[in-house]
Order: sequence, then C-alpha cells, then structure tokens
Amino acid sequence: MHEMGYQKRVPRKKFNVSRENKEKRVAWCQARLHWTKEEWKSVISTDESSFLGTGFGHRPWIIRKFDEEYQTTSTRTSIPAEKLR
Repeated sequence: MHEMGYQKRVPRKKFNVSRENKEKRVAWCQARLHWTKEEWKSVISTDESSFLGTGFGHRPWIIRKFDEEYQTTSTRTSIPAEKLR
C-alpha cells in the first residue's frame, strides 16, 4: 500500500461551525475587509482554547494518501454537531 501512496496518519481536526456562526464570522470579516494597520492596532486577540485529555498515547489512526488530508473521510470533528445547536 505504501507504494500506492497510502500511509498511516492521524486524522486532521475539522471544526464544526453552525450556519449562524458562519454567517456572523463572514459578516465580521466583511465589515473589516478594508481596515488600515492603524485600525487593526486597536484589536485585542485572545486564545480561549480549552483542552480535554483522553489519556496518554491514545490517538486515532486512519490510512490515507497525502493529498487526501482534508477530505471528509480523512477528518474528525472536534465538536459534535449536536452540541452546536
């Protein structure tokens, strides 16, 4: 399988974002599309990440080709869709 381009890899995370939140994000970006550097200096950004440990050394694995990295079959969602409602 290796000669065919397949390798064992950790699936990429794909963050589920609700339709409403997608629309809000696009609107926010469009409203600031032509901001100057001076306007961007007034923005404070934070990293509000949270983490959940599932144990040491536990990783899901998939078999895929290099260029299939972000195909639906090669990703796992970080937040179940039902929790976004």
